[in-house]
Amino acid sequence: TSGRVKNGVHLIQTADDVQKLKVQNPDKLAYVTQTTLSVDDTKDIIAALKVKFPNIAGPELRDICYATQNRQNAVRELAKAVDMVL
Repeated sequence: TSGRVKNGVHLIQTADDVQKLKVQNPDKLAYVTQTTLSVDDTKDIIAALKVKFPNIAGPELRDICYATQNRQNAVRELAKAVDMVL
């Protein structure tokens, strides 16, 4: 996204990054997430954005890649049954 838009894009990688973010007009703000990130990867950042910017617009959670989420859930379950996952 940031490569396609000339200005107005901020890369947020952690919930702490949200606290440092300063914008000119918080009422004209939207977010998108990388589609290969899981719900688990993005939930804390999205929650922090919504707390700091209550009027922020964003996609519905079902836009997040469920193939990624499903693989991560499967690895969590697998890790319970083995000593190491490679």
